Amino acid sequence: MTAYSTEHVPTVQRFMDCDKRHRLLMGPFGSGKSVGCVMEIVKRAAQQEANEAGIRKTRWAVVRNTNRQLEDTTIKTWLDWFPSPAWGKFRIADNNYDMRWILDDGSIVECEIRFRALDRPDQVTNLLSAEYTGAWFNEARSINKEIWEGMDGRIGRYPAVKDGGCTWRGILLDTNPPDEDSWIFDFFENECTDNAAAFYQPSGLSELAENVPHLDPGYYQNLKQGKDKFFIHVYVEGHYGYLRDGHPVYDEYVDEIHCVKGIEAVGNAPLYIGLDFGLTPAAVICQQMNGRLVVVDEVTATRAGIKQFLTVLRPYLSMNYKDCVVEEWYCDPAGNQKSQADMTSPFDVMIKEGIWPVEGEQNPDIRVESVKNLLNRMVDGVPAITISPRCQMLRKGFRGKYRFRRMKTSVEQYTDKPEKNDVSHIHDALQYLCTRMFGIWNDPSARVPRVIGGFR
Repeated sequence: MTAYSTEHVPTVQRFMDCDKRHRLLMGPFGSGKSVGCVMEIVKRAAQQEANEAGIRKTRWAVVRNTNRQLEDTTIKTWLDWFPSPAWGKFRIADNNYDMRWILDDGSIVECEIRFRALDRPDQVTNLLSAEYTGAWFNEARSINKEIWEGMDGRIGRYPAVKDGGCTWRGILLDTNPPDEDSWIFDFFENECTDNAAAFYQPSGLSELAENVPHLDPGYYQNLKQGKDKFFIHVYVEGHYGYLRDGHPVYDEYVDEIHCVKGIEAVGNAPLYIGLDFGLTPAAVICQQMNGRLVVVDEVTATRAGIKQFLTVLRPYLSMNYKDCVVEEWYCDPAGNQKSQADMTSPFDVMIKEGIWPVEGEQNPDIRVESVKNLLNRMVDGVPAITISPRCQMLRKGFRGKYRFRRMKTSVEQYTDKPEKNDVSHIHDALQYLCTRMFGIWNDPSARVPRVIGGFR
């Protein structure tokens, strides 16, 4: 067996010691994830129960999202550790590697590796029509959930039950951190069944950083130089996070400071709703505690008018915040505009439903500044705005996706207004609320919200 030690990658060792069907290995650049998955497959192939002829047969799918990445990284890593022809026959024409070696007990390991890219629909069809022992998704954050789900039905089928069956079957996933709204986060953090486990490597900047002896001296310290905080957060520190493309609207936001676990609504304090209209309506659910804004929840929808959205939002409030009374609804000022179809405005719909809307600020600069003002302030040693982890879309925007889009010019230039995308609506909703609750100087007629009780 090729010499390999997990001495400097203890997380990889725990990953390899686990027998669960679905296993995720996540960490920063250079942390030894890919090599660990290569070694795990070879180890499992050697542990397959031998058949009557003394042969241990397995077949594995090794998947990457593009053929170029498959050839330049995944296959190269594999052949660096198990070169052909010393370990078997690798065929460049179809990227198949038929490995064969003899163990100390005299049994023979026949390990078929099928390297596959997902560049074309026919490749996906071929991938999900074969029978495998197990699979490895290299850089899994680039793989669609449907591929992973389809693969789950193709593993554990070689060797067939009539030929002794699989000693172990499963899917390995290694990746740099994806966003928190990815299917990987949802499965391994929110669902995480008894037959799944995730293994997270420490930050490359910590004393526990892994694989460091096999990297250039000062690798992570050099890697962070000149990079923005989003790049460092994901690729150097190895945390889930959104890698921005453009300039974030809120440089002041720090997720570790402004996002607070365990936030719950206080029953004797009123709720304040920020609401954005359109066909992608969004609402933030907030409370004011001792001069601070606490964003306890969010609700978003797609392809819904205000009437349809209210049929979702109001029952949600009744079910989850039944002890709280909604004090005000701060809304998109465009809600006053009449529909050409029936001359009814969103405000008309709300009033008919017994809700009296308050117009938010229309000026986008004032709206953004009202939020920045909270992000930059502390109240009694606590940030003036705190956000529940439940607010995934809001946090995603704060961490970089609510952005000024970079313009296609020879110099670094950005648009004057934030880009309209899937997170911009929830941020509009927050801004409408902030300009009225904490931007009173902009509108002397705005009603000052009452404060009841304290945040516990």
